[in-house]
Amino acid sequence: MHGRTVASAGRTAVARRPQYRPSVLVRVLGPVRVEADDGTPRSLRPMERRLLAALAARPGQAVRRRTLVETGWPHGARVAENTLDAYIARLRRKLRVLSEAPEIETVYGVGYTVR
Repeated sequence: MHGRTVASAGRTAVARRPQYRPSVLVRVLGPVRVEADDGTPRSLRPMERRLLAALAARPGQAVRRRTLVETGWPHGARVAENTLDAYIARLRRKLRVLSEAPEIETVYGVGYTVR
């Protein structure tokens, strides 16, 4: 259970976070896949799958650019500043065509988040 317990006047209440319920399914256990409501899969490149998995694992939370670079390009590769931006832009375009797909938003000075 997510949330925190708050004791007040002998009663216990649980403050819960709003539930994140996307209408587009992003599978991150096993092969990363994106499916529309009707089960139609959307083709993603390996790099896009790794980046989406990192973002989808933390919905609503900012994921630092450095974390995304380390996820997308393991083994200490040197990545130009705009390379990550280009992959995120491609991923946004692919998700945008799906109805009610989660949006990848820029968190200025930090990185990206999925909402």
